[in-house]
Amino acid sequence: MQKRSQSHPTRNAALAVEVASILNPTYETAQVHDQIIPTVRATGWGWLPAVSLVGACGLLLVAVANALSRSGVGWAELLFWVGLLTLVAPFTIRLASAEAIRRERIGLVVLFGLMLYLIKIIHSPFGFTFADELVHTYNALGILQTGHLFRPNPILDVTPLYPGLEIAAAAIASLSGLNAFGAGLLIIGIARLILALALFLLYEQVSGSPRAAGFATMLYMANPNFLYFNAQFSYESLALPLLTLVLFAASRRETAINQVHRFGFTLATLFLIVAVVMTHHMSSYLLTLFLLGWTLAPALMRRVILPFTRKMISWNADQVASRQVFHYFAKRLRRFVGAWTWTNLDENVDTYARQGPGGLAVFALVAVAAWFILIASPTISYLSPVLTRAIVSIFHMIAGEEAARRLFQSNSGYVAPIWERMAGLGSVLFCLLGLPVGLRIVWRRHINKAIALTMAGAAVTYFGILGLRFSQAAWETGNRASEFLYIGLAFVVALGGIRLWQARRRMSRPMRMIVTASIGIIFIGGVIAGWPPQLRLSQPYRVAVGDHFIDSQGLAAAQWSRVHLGDGNIMGADISNAELMLVHGGQHAYAGKWPDTEDILATADMPEWQIQILQRWQIQYFVVDRRLISQNNMAGLYFDWTGGGPVSSTKLHPADIYEKFDKQPNASRIFDSGNIAIYDVSELRNVTATR
Repeated sequence: MQKRSQSHPTRNAALAVEVASILNPTYETAQVHDQIIPTVRATGWGWLPAVSLVGACGLLLVAVANALSRSGVGWAELLFWVGLLTLVAPFTIRLASAEAIRRERIGLVVLFGLMLYLIKIIHSPFGFTFADELVHTYNALGILQTGHLFRPNPILDVTPLYPGLEIAAAAIASLSGLNAFGAGLLIIGIARLILALALFLLYEQVSGSPRAAGFATMLYMANPNFLYFNAQFSYESLALPLLTLVLFAASRRETAINQVHRFGFTLATLFLIVAVVMTHHMSSYLLTLFLLGWTLAPALMRRVILPFTRKMISWNADQVASRQVFHYFAKRLRRFVGAWTWTNLDENVDTYARQGPGGLAVFALVAVAAWFILIASPTISYLSPVLTRAIVSIFHMIAGEEAARRLFQSNSGYVAPIWERMAGLGSVLFCLLGLPVGLRIVWRRHINKAIALTMAGAAVTYFGILGLRFSQAAWETGNRASEFLYIGLAFVVALGGIRLWQARRRMSRPMRMIVTASIGIIFIGGVIAGWPPQLRLSQPYRVAVGDHFIDSQGLAAAQWSRVHLGDGNIMGADISNAELMLVHGGQHAYAGKWPDTEDILATADMPEWQIQILQRWQIQYFVVDRRLISQNNMAGLYFDWTGGGPVSSTKLHPADIYEKFDKQPNASRIFDSGNIAIYDVSELRNVTATR
């Protein structure tokens, strides 16, 4: 098969763009008939001021909804959804339109990402209230107080081994004089800004279209974890933007025509990979897998996908009747692929097969292994039980030995209303409907780009892992992986969405309305799937009575322990009180199954093995919370709510359980707030158990 000239239209277009960017800083790229060409950039910001105003009104409605929620108003959630849609709709319409210029699109995606971050700040404006936030606050405070890294964390011992977030927060706090809360808000705000810009530049680099880049970036912000989970003060909230920045720098490195530029992007990418590795374990693993997939994509295309496609397209139409199903599939595949010149396709694949981030992938693999061996070897004891339980749960569910997890239903018995279930399923359905259209565009226009093929693979994988949500032990693993795979899904679905937006004129207006409504449902469904229903709106953390404030019982107990017991005492507690003791009480608080404080607080007797736990871990005090909600590491942090609301604390443990320490002659109750009691068990460790 004879190849044509070494000149390549896409490479020549990229060269023209880079030259134009050097000679004229006002250039902008545009996509015309799948070609990237430089054009003169228009002036002004377009609809950005008007869209900002409408978005600010939506943000105001969300703020009012949170204020009403803290006051116990029942219809506050309806106002929240109205405010969220008011915020989403104008950004969707403008980013999907063809009129907006590149500068306006960048402003829109940055502003949209920061406005969504403000929703999280409005939710918790006075302090960190999400579970992971308190754990990382403890690590940051340890760095500020001692000046040393890797201070042990009794609740989540793996977090100090990845101190990238805490180092940045401690540096900001030291330089600015902010407390840990202010520094944490600032560093996550910067991370959110980086994520919006990096996503836009990555999608633009791959698609060659600012329009597709803006629309895909907005779609990514609809993923279930974006609004709250990835906005909290947690290591993944920083690692994910850094990971995205690595992908952009690596893709930009591939198209650099100047060796100096290529070296600069290579050096920046290496530093960013190290930053991801030292910030979050799962992000570094998935980044390495993505780089490896990106490297291997051309070989997979050349040796597997293309031969299979050729065979199916060349299927003989005169096959016997028993093979008509294959013939039908082949005919559909011809329509999907379109009129292709296989010589051109082979040339494109061969050209890009010689490129790829193979060296970066090897470096990432070595960096992950080195950090794991030298610093973070306990990570295996943290991840292996989670992954093992997930795999076992999947096999048990397939074999019928384990009941499938019910969607839209919590362990406490809460069942989502029908409209929430329809929105949650609808968000997945609309993404699924946009997938084949986007894949077709990837095949026809971007098949010569290995990173585009890798993103397409991530998009397909996303729907594969949705099945994990039916497993009791694997759903959280699938949920955590979804935000990484969503990088590819947003790209593919955005290509499909823009294609539908550009439908024939007689269908353009209804099609645009459908696309806009679909994006709104994707956003609403993402919020529903990604965050507990009882905590989407702010809950009372403290109550004002005249000029005085009454703290939640857990917070009051933690503050009392710091004043009367001093810092650094070893305690056992349920998960919510342990986190409060950790940050606000300055105590070394254990919770969960290691050591097994969970079962100590769940049994009515005091057998010998529980005494041995107290002795082995040298536990001095035990915090006993009579409320069942204290076992929820998020809902248990808030002020007592007796009105039957979603965070109601009226349900209590049986009396023989929360009174077990009163039966022990050598245990002393030293604090009691009504529902929370603190026991001195230092003498109990030296005696035989009493039933």
